[in-house]
Order: sequence, then structure tokens, then C-alpha cells
Amino acid sequence: MIDLRKTITHLKRYNRRYFRHKAYDLRVRQRIASQIGRRRLDMKYPGFCEKYRLSREDYLRKIEPFYREYVETVSSEIMASSPELSVFVLFLCDLIQPERILDLGSGFSSFLFRVHALTAGKQPVIWSVDDSGEWLARTADFLASHNLPNDHLTTWDAFSETQTERFDFIFYDLGPFPLRMACLQPMLEKMTADHGVIVLDDMHAAEYGLFVRHALKGTRFRAYDAGCYTRDHFNRFSMLLTY
Repeated sequence: MIDLRKTITHLKRYNRRYFRHKAYDLRVRQRIASQIGRRRLDMKYPGFCEKYRLSREDYLRKIEPFYREYVETVSSEIMASSPELSVFVLFLCDLIQPERILDLGSGFSSFLFRVHALTAGKQPVIWSVDDSGEWLARTADFLASHNLPNDHLTTWDAFSETQTERFDFIFYDLGPFPLRMACLQPMLEKMTADHGVIVLDDMHAAEYGLFVRHALKGTRFRAYDAGCYTRDHFNRFSMLLTY
């Protein structure tokens, strides 16, 4: 005999939100969106795809030993920026040559930005911000172990209360998703320079990805699906925002 109450409870999960998430998670949709994003990025930055293709292996060789060390001694693959994302971030930094970099979510990305600064035409100002003092300490130790500057590391609470200047490159990977959603608008409105770019990580997560897409409606930002460049074996991928 059918348990009517149990059946109704089970069916309630199949609401609009459920189907929106299912549609977002479709691999076919994601692949098409990434291909469109690749073409649009090539229009935004002429020759982007070919330049990336020619330099990708060099970037991978450059970061591989440090990435292995980081995920084996400090964090883990599922927590750290992937090699794919790391290459994309370094490539963008070399292409754009930002003067002020905001690293929201300290970790391997903090290392990448400071490595970029070693050869940048103009030394960028770099801030690494985290919601966790413990992770900031781990990041500081890892940077120091490679003779990289470990100043300008602070918590989100302290940073958001005192920082007034804007940044032309922001990497957004701050804390758990509820915090990331809560801090998205302050970051977009108060911290981004008019000519700036933002890399939003973890766009594979349907709840977060749909939230971001809704938050961007009516803003001046142009969103580019960067899955062709950043998708890793966990299916994580990023979005690039520009004006």
C-alpha cells in the first residue's frame, strides 16, 4: 500500500529550485557555455586562446613542484586552487599586468600572485584576505618557506572595515559558500576598479553559480565562462568578470 504522506513529502523536493539546479549541472549545458565563453574571451582579448595554448605547458612546469608540495604538506587537492586554475590566473596576470591584486581566500593563490610579482613589469600591491586566522598563518609560513613576502595578510573582517582603495585584479574564493554569497556585493561594489577583472572560483556549485548569475543582473560586469581553461578533474571551474 502506498504511503501517501511519504509520497507527497518525496514529491515536494521536485520543485522549481530542484529543476534549476539539475539544469545548471547538466554537463552538456556546461560544455556549451564554456565554448561560448572561450570564443567571447578571444574577442575581448584578441589572440587569448592561442597565446594561452602556447604558454600553458611552461606555466604548468613552473608551478607543478610547488603545487605538489602545497597539497601534500599544507592543504589538499580539493581545497587548493587547481593546476588548471593556477595557470589561468598566472596567464591573466601576465597579460593584464595588474597594479593592485586582491586575493580573497588565502592559500596557493597567495603564492601564485607573489610569484607573478617577481617578474612583473611593475611591482603590484598584493593583499591576501581570509575568514580564517589559522589559514592565514599557514599561508604566511608557506610563503616564507619560499622566500616570498608574507605581509599584507589579514582577515576579511579587518580588511572590509578599513580598506578603501580598489583593485584591478580580484581572485574570489573566500571561505564557505554562505560567506562568499554574503560578501559578493560588497566586493563588487566597493573593491573593484573600473577597469578591473575578477576571477570567481567554484562556479560548478549550482546554488552558488545561480546566485552569482542573479547578482550580476543589471550590473556593468560582463561574465565569461572560463571552463575551457579552468575545469579540473573535480569538475570545478571559474568565471571571469570584466567591465
